[in-house]
Amino acid sequence: MHNSDSGSARAVRGSAKQRLKEAARRVIWRADRATTGDLRRRFVTLDPASVDRFRSHLLSSWSTPEFWNSDVGRHDIDEHAIGRLIYDRHEYVPWLNSLRPLDGSRVLEIGCGTGSSIFAMAEQGSKVTGLDVMPDSVAVARARFKFFGLDEPALYDMNATEIDTHFDHQSFDLVIFFASLEHMTHAERMRSLRAAWQLLAEDGILCIIEAPNRLWIFDDHTADLPFFHWLPDEIALEYLKRTPRYQASPFDIASDGAQLELSRRGRGVSYHDIEMALGPIADLDFMVDRQTFQMQQNPLRWLHYRQSGNHRYTNMLRKQRPDLPFGLFTSYLNIAMRKKGSA
Repeated sequence: MHNSDSGSARAVRGSAKQRLKEAARRVIWRADRATTGDLRRRFVTLDPASVDRFRSHLLSSWSTPEFWNSDVGRHDIDEHAIGRLIYDRHEYVPWLNSLRPLDGSRVLEIGCGTGSSIFAMAEQGSKVTGLDVMPDSVAVARARFKFFGLDEPALYDMNATEIDTHFDHQSFDLVIFFASLEHMTHAERMRSLRAAWQLLAEDGILCIIEAPNRLWIFDDHTADLPFFHWLPDEIALEYLKRTPRYQASPFDIASDGAQLELSRRGRGVSYHDIEMALGPIADLDFMVDRQTFQMQQNPLRWLHYRQSGNHRYTNMLRKQRPDLPFGLFTSYLNIAMRKKGSA
């Protein structure tokens, strides 16, 4: 009885903490100068009936009843239904639109998942193309456009390593790796980064979004442990067994496919991957990173960063390579590089 009461109390505290976090986020969003009236006017209205129908579609056609009935699943259903779309509208669209106006831009998103981010760009007028390695997620992305009333874009279930042949006669103004590089093997990262660079039009922009930084001290993506990013794959695979996240979704770490499964769950990314794929960092034209952009246009974001412990660790990393852009040292990579036009 005591354990049950303690579990209930933790759940209540967790729910209250989440509500406070969401309330603080709304305050910050209202103060964001870059989320202009023009951007807001393009937000598609998410009427409750459409949201309910899309949520029912998710429950019946994606994942399993056991997952949706878990604490994580109950939170995820709201996130996948509208939470991530609302987040992407405020956290990514203003930054991307500052790099290049989204209206009319040809955008290829690698790792479109269930379609939240690609929908957020499409409603701004982007000509979007999306791909994901998971067919079920692509099917949900198609359903999102149907339920929320936008024309379905070109969506493909395919590996990013195929883009060089599949899109060899096309070019894009923006190519975005959205929370996807960390789920690739080293060989997949190298091939897909190089291919994406070749698909950019003159002065096109390559973006890496929400990639956990291998240099960061804490991995809150895969293992929820300090120092996990730094472990060699062989040790990381063995150590992962000790974590609650593994226990919630175990796999055979002795199998031939265990290393690939570890990659698919997520390993860190750092500037080393970019340099190996695209050449010396000094030769790349880095644009403003997302965090710098947000702090420049909203003092509340700057204050939040300064009061967190993140800035101290970031500064420590930057002392080792002061010649590199700030965005390469944040906890997640949210960076943009422009392909220089020929002189």
